[in-house]
Amino acid sequence: MILNNHGYAILRQEWGYFSKRPGPADPDANPLFDLTDPQIDFVGLGNAFGMPATRATTAEQLAEQFAAALDEPGPHLIDATLPSVA
Repeated sequence: MILNNHGYAILRQEWGYFSKRPGPADPDANPLFDLTDPQIDFVGLGNAFGMPATRATTAEQLAEQFAAALDEPGPHLIDATLPSVA
């Protein structure tokens, strides 16, 4: 399962703590925290490796897809899409 928030939210948060120190540091100015350009297609990557893969955008979809994955043998990728972090 990938908790996909389209960015490195934990790194952005830590950079925010670091940027409170004196000197130039703006977490929004650093594109290295962003995973939207280009958008990573985790479902496509899973399928490319021969793995069943799905995307869940709601809690209901996630529950259904997780239950289905447990019922199948072998690995299964679920891209659990979370709201983007700006």
